[in-house]
Amino acid sequence: MAAAAVGVGTTLGPYRLVTPIGDGGMAHVYLGLRGTPDGGEREAAIKVIRGEHTRDPKFVEMFLDEARIASFVRHPNVVSIDEVGESGGTYYMAMEFLHGVTLSRFIDLLFLRGRQLSPAAAVAIVLRVAAGLDSAHETKDESGRPLGLVHRDVSPANVLFGCGGAVKLIDFGIAKAEGRITRTLTGQAKGKLRYMAPEQMKRGDVDRRADIWAAGIVLWETLASRRLYGDMGDLEVVRAATGSALEPPGRFATVPFAIDEIAMRCLSVDPDARPSSAAELASLLAAALPEAAQIQDAQLNSLLWAVAGEELDARAAVLPIPLPTRATLVHLEPPPPMALAHFSVERGSAGVLEEEGATLMMSAEEFLETTTAPGGSPDGSAPPSGWSPNAARAVDEGFGFRDSTTAPGHQGLDGGFAPTFPPGMEAPALPPSLGQAGQRMERAPESGFAPPPAAAPTNRAALLLKIALVVLLVLIAITIGWIAGR
Repeated sequence: MAAAAVGVGTTLGPYRLVTPIGDGGMAHVYLGLRGTPDGGEREAAIKVIRGEHTRDPKFVEMFLDEARIASFVRHPNVVSIDEVGESGGTYYMAMEFLHGVTLSRFIDLLFLRGRQLSPAAAVAIVLRVAAGLDSAHETKDESGRPLGLVHRDVSPANVLFGCGGAVKLIDFGIAKAEGRITRTLTGQAKGKLRYMAPEQMKRGDVDRRADIWAAGIVLWETLASRRLYGDMGDLEVVRAATGSALEPPGRFATVPFAIDEIAMRCLSVDPDARPSSAAELASLLAAALPEAAQIQDAQLNSLLWAVAGEELDARAAVLPIPLPTRATLVHLEPPPPMALAHFSVERGSAGVLEEEGATLMMSAEEFLETTTAPGGSPDGSAPPSGWSPNAARAVDEGFGFRDSTTAPGHQGLDGGFAPTFPPGMEAPALPPSLGQAGQRMERAPESGFAPPPAAAPTNRAALLLKIALVVLLVLIAITIGWIAGR
């Protein structure tokens, strides 16, 4: 049966779609309302498969797979799936609605204030991500059989930071699990290139330790307030990830040495050298920085409102449901300005970068070959002919929207969403004092981490070399003077 057109005002099962709140390559997302027994209404985020995909059994099966797998995961740090259904040929998924921003957007907004998270606050957020990830890894089906679930798409854009200080993992669209109906074709790798573990790039066996690698990058980037791979081209990213050529976050920010070590352990090329589980990662972090484990959700909530309050207020003004605003939250503890001062620090000169990476649907070996194909550049700075325009620089936006960048012959099934502002709402204006960086962010809100300032980071090796040369010259002068005085 052909699916009917879906839009604002459409009823899907018990839900009435009232406004769009997100969009992606596989589905649209709407704010939906359903009646309650007491005569009120309850909201949900309704993910609706795009009309052009309803006729493709593979897309439908993938969509239903995501809903089925994610519905088994029940944890405070994972967005819950309430219902999945079909209405008039349209498949939909009802998810928990969260008033908040993605972690990548939060870091953007903090950057625009000239600040970055303190190590304790960064670790506190990643502790919550690790808790949700461990719950997903340990999930069992209705018969009690372990699903062997691997998320395969952990990134700052797939972490929601919401009111109440909630930190929740989202988007199981490309998760690997036992009993999944749709399967990744033999030899394909799925995930964002810049968060993909070396064994994923090489088409090796993938287990939960691939998610530990990605969680390690989330930790690294949340600590350093910049992209792990900086402005590397995709070919350079593959070489750096598979060749142990990564620097610790402490190279770009003040990070306790023990936390530096944990981040780099997560980024070990050998999966056996990484923490064996997300629970072990959380245990290591809590032991290395105990104050991070003491940070409460209420404190993170105050920090969220200090940083993203203007954006949350703008969204609350146009959505037809009662949502908290800065005006209604007058008794936050600690007060938002105090939370900002306590849980963030002035940013370093290294800055951060926008790109979050394309979705890779081939092996590292194929990728290295393809990037030197006609029309491509050996350094990975330009995509080869036949790739989409965003192949080398796909910007990840908001709820995890990814460019379906694939090589010829490799079809990409892309999920996730990019937040859109409802009709009549615009992105909050940025202060004029932000200059060029602010203007760039106005053109591309939700685009991942903000651009770096002009200043380049200090070259520590060069500085040490200069000091050594000065000392050597002084010693030579003293020696010459001693010889002349004899």
